[in-house]
Amino acid sequence: PRVGDRVRIRILGSGQVEGTIVAITARRLRIKPDGATGTVLRAPHNAKIIKQDDGPANIAATGTGH
Repeated sequence: PRVGDRVRIRILGSGQVEGTIVAITARRLRIKPDGATGTVLRAPHNAKIIKQDDGPANIAATGTGH
């Protein structure tokens, strides 16, 4: 998982919600659920990636950007 990836997580009382990874620590993902004002921490195995961010890191890896 990378910052910017869209994920689906379970939140007690809300069921499954979608959000965006905003930070990554050594063992946790900081996720901002859609419509929420705060963030939540989740272990990577508790977040299902639904869409990966195709940001500048991929352009550099393909060699098409300078």
